[in-house]
Amino acid sequence: MEIKVRLAVADYFGVKVMPLRYAGTCSKCESALSPKTRAWWDALAKQVTCAVCLPIENSRSPLDGPERAPTSTITDGTTVKAPATSFAPPAVIDHGTGGISAAHEYKRRHAKHERQIEAKWGTGRIGRIVKFLSDEPQTTMAWAKGAEGERRLARRLNDEIADVAVVLHDRKVPNTRGNIDHLVVAPSGIWIIDAKNYKGKVERRDLGGLFATNIQLVVGGRNQTKLVTGLDWQVAAVRAALDPIGFAEAPVHTAVCFTDSEWPMFAKPLQIGGVTVTWPAKLIEAVRTTGPLDTTTIDTLARHLSATLPASA
Repeated sequence: MEIKVRLAVADYFGVKVMPLRYAGTCSKCESALSPKTRAWWDALAKQVTCAVCLPIENSRSPLDGPERAPTSTITDGTTVKAPATSFAPPAVIDHGTGGISAAHEYKRRHAKHERQIEAKWGTGRIGRIVKFLSDEPQTTMAWAKGAEGERRLARRLNDEIADVAVVLHDRKVPNTRGNIDHLVVAPSGIWIIDAKNYKGKVERRDLGGLFATNIQLVVGGRNQTKLVTGLDWQVAAVRAALDPIGFAEAPVHTAVCFTDSEWPMFAKPLQIGGVTVTWPAKLIEAVRTTGPLDTTTIDTLARHLSATLPASA
């Protein structure tokens, strides 16, 4: 999965070395380049750079400028600063809108449900009555409920951590159908947050036998362990997006945040498979802890992630 995501991000940037299909002109020295010449092709800018101006053996992209950003080493207690390169992040951060993807999916399913009623009962009085009395499928209502949970969490994140972190909502991952509910860049690191608007008590149960351990996440009496095991691809996408600017090893945390569930008195957030399972107040507390990223680095990473993992519209 990680290799596929890295390839997807590379394609998204659109810069690669390739034999030219057609004759072209170098964007730097304006020399003529014949077909089949190996050169840098920038699909986004629609321009080519010859191997003289930018030697191919250096394995650098025209997006990196004269020098590629060095890979940063992340260690405990070390402040991570933005690399000294010519990398210029986008000027504007698109923070996105929490829950917009889920809301769109609900509207699509709702409209489909109404079309099915109209096809059977018509658009007249009987059709309107059937619509009024008809319950939407649970799978459709789940999208509306999920969208509301994401919106509520987005409001809390915006209100309570914007002074120390940059919050990005509903991010698309290029060349996939998936999205990241919330992405936060804070001193403590980059947080990938999956919001869940589920009812019921949240528990960590060991369902293993006498000599085995089998830790499961149970919500409202139902096994929901899949919620914490399905975040690896999102981590891979974020790391692949950061790799071109030298921050692939930046600290990345994953969290599943239940916005409307029940927790026992004196409960603490759970750790299951390296994922923090928590509720909004404790999530915000964890995000606000100190960490290795300084203010400049937070701004640089947030702007880069805003551009490479664009907001859903």
